[in-house]
Amino acid sequence: MYEYGCLLYFGIIIRKDTDKAINYLMLSAENGYIDSKALCGRLLIQQKEQTFKEDIDWALKHLHEAAEQDHPLALDTLSELYLDGTFVKKDIEKSIKYLFSSAESGFPLATLKASKLLYNNKQYEHSKHFLLQAVRQEVVDSYLFYAQLLKEGKIFDKNTNLSKEYYLKYLQHKNDPLVMYEFSHFIMSSYKNNIDDLLKAAHFICESYLHNDTPSYLKRRIEKLSPKIVDELFKNFNKSPRHPKDDDIFANLIKFDRNKYPKIKREKIGDYISKIASDHRFRREALADICKPKKSNSAVCKKDKIGRNDPCTCGSNKKFKHCCGN
Repeated sequence: MYEYGCLLYFGIIIRKDTDKAINYLMLSAENGYIDSKALCGRLLIQQKEQTFKEDIDWALKHLHEAAEQDHPLALDTLSELYLDGTFVKKDIEKSIKYLFSSAESGFPLATLKASKLLYNNKQYEHSKHFLLQAVRQEVVDSYLFYAQLLKEGKIFDKNTNLSKEYYLKYLQHKNDPLVMYEFSHFIMSSYKNNIDDLLKAAHFICESYLHNDTPSYLKRRIEKLSPKIVDELFKNFNKSPRHPKDDDIFANLIKFDRNKYPKIKREKIGDYISKIASDHRFRREALADICKPKKSNSAVCKKDKIGRNDPCTCGSNKKFKHCCGN
């Protein structure tokens, strides 16, 4: 019954049916199956707004029974309940006791929570132990915590390359605009003429800026950081004999970043940077698209050569020699 209840709840092989799944898990729990007590108890608690009081009482009873047998899921669930005072009297001491019991039994989410709790209480060696365990268990949020500690040189020896590796591992799983900005800023603060790192910074700074959940204060920070990234790209490609025309792409992006209003649709900028960062073959295509002249029905007039002291044509209100002519 436990296995069938899990299949129904997670919609594996058969159609998902939460109510039927909980019924099967409750029957299994009543027959003494400890995994059912822990899982069904947690599911009922998570659906608290749709759960009757008698079901909550049933869940708490069976969670405590499973916890007495050191079931890690039940221990972690009770830790959360006693921490928040949800359905039980708030008890921090009991919450911590349940949390560490769950972590010591190897429950992945509990190991990360235990590591952060110990870190905040300056018990660094124990924190390190649980964090490395969470990383080995591939807990995604542990990648970010590990990367941040490696970057700052706290608990672990400072390791810039390993920190970047775990930032990337985290961002492969979570599309988090705050972490994208944090990673790009980290790259620029530790930049040592590595073009691959610059391309990563450019990619993630654009992805962060275009993300729907990016708050306005973060966009302002990005607008300050992005010209520095693009300037470095421009310098690097301008010096590089391998891609003599690539600097034209970044020259256009520099205008976008400094003026904050791109000449192309904003949604395309992330795509261009992604293409440029991932495959050299797309650079020419991106260049052609960015620099493509707009169609006009009016006659094209021949313009005189722009003087160095004339206003720049990009609309920056600066002299040409101090802007695009520099």
